[in-house]
Amino acid sequence: MTGRRSILIASAEAPWAEFVERRLRRRGHTVERMSDPREIAERAFSAVIADGVQRLEALPRTTPLLRVAPTPPEGVRHDWISTPFELALIVEALERRLRPGADRTAIGAPPTPPPVRTGAEFFDASFGGVSRGRALLIRGPSGAGKSVFALQFLARGLSRRERGLLLSPRASGEVAEFARALRLPLDEPIESGRLLALDSRRYAPERGPAAAQIPSAAFEQLAEILLSNRIRRVALDPVSPWLENADEAAARSFLRALERMGVTTLLTLPAPGDADTLGLAARLEPLVAVSARLECDAGGALRWRCVRANGAAVSDEGIVVTLQPGIGLRRVHPPRT
Repeated sequence: MTGRRSILIASAEAPWAEFVERRLRRRGHTVERMSDPREIAERAFSAVIADGVQRLEALPRTTPLLRVAPTPPEGVRHDWISTPFELALIVEALERRLRPGADRTAIGAPPTPPPVRTGAEFFDASFGGVSRGRALLIRGPSGAGKSVFALQFLARGLSRRERGLLLSPRASGEVAEFARALRLPLDEPIESGRLLALDSRRYAPERGPAAAQIPSAAFEQLAEILLSNRIRRVALDPVSPWLENADEAAARSFLRALERMGVTTLLTLPAPGDADTLGLAARLEPLVAVSARLECDAGGALRWRCVRANGAAVSDEGIVVTLQPGIGLRRVHPPRT
C-alpha cells in the first residue's frame, strides 16, 4: 500500500472502470471517474488511469498516467498496460508506480497474441480461429447446435489448459449429462472446477423496465468469477439475459471489458427471433470478431454460414455440418465421385 491517494479514471466504458474503481476504493483510495475529462488541468490528482481513446493533453506532466491500450503510442512519457489484460493488474501497476522513486512500467501480453482455435475445425482451417480476447456470435433455431458448439468451444479451450465458464439456464448436472450424451469429455473438468457451469438465471441482471446499461453489481459479480478462477473462455448461451435491453454503446462496453480481461467469449442467440432478439443481433454483429449462423437448408441439412470473420465481412454460401459424437459440429464432405 502507498497510503490514501486521489485517483482519476478517465474512460467512457463503464464496466471495467467501475470494477477498477471499487477495487481502488476497497484499498483506501479516493476515486473519481470522468468520461470526458476536459477540465482536468483545474484539478489535482495523485494519478490518472485512462483508456487508449482518451485525449489528455491538459494533464500536468508531473501527474503519473497509466494508459490502457494495445500498444504504447510513440513518444509517450507514461506507463501503459497492453490489452487484453487482467483488471487486477491495473491496481497493482498503479500502486507500484506511486511508490517513491518508481520507474515507468509496461505490463501485459504481446500486442498480437496467437489466435484462439474454436474447436470447429472447418472454421479454424479456413480462418485461423478467432482473435484472442474477442467475441463470437452464433445464431440459429432451436436444436440447430448452438449449445453443442458452446461445449465444443469450451472443450477445445480445456484441451489447451484454458479454464472455461458456461452461463446457461442449465444447472451443472444437466450440462454434464448433456456433454455425456455428446461424448464430450467434460465430467472431470466440471468436477474439478476447470469448467464452471453456472445457472445464468442466478447471475444475469434482473429483468425489468428497459435499461440501456448493465447494472454495475451484475458485471462486478461476473468479473470476480472470471478473475478469481482465471477464466479464459466464456460461453453465454444465450447472451440475451445480459444484453437484451442494452443499447449499442453498452453492448460495446460490455464486450470490450471482457476483451480487456483476456477472455474469449462465445455468444449465442436464437434465430429467427422476436423483434427484441433481432434488434440485439443487429447491435452485436458489428461488434464481434466472428458472426456465424446455423441454418437448415431446403433439403433439411444443417448449414454453417459465416457472415463475419475477424472483423471482415464474409460472402459465404455455407457448408453442410453434422453432429459427430466426441467432436461436436463437423463438416460433411461430399462423397467422392
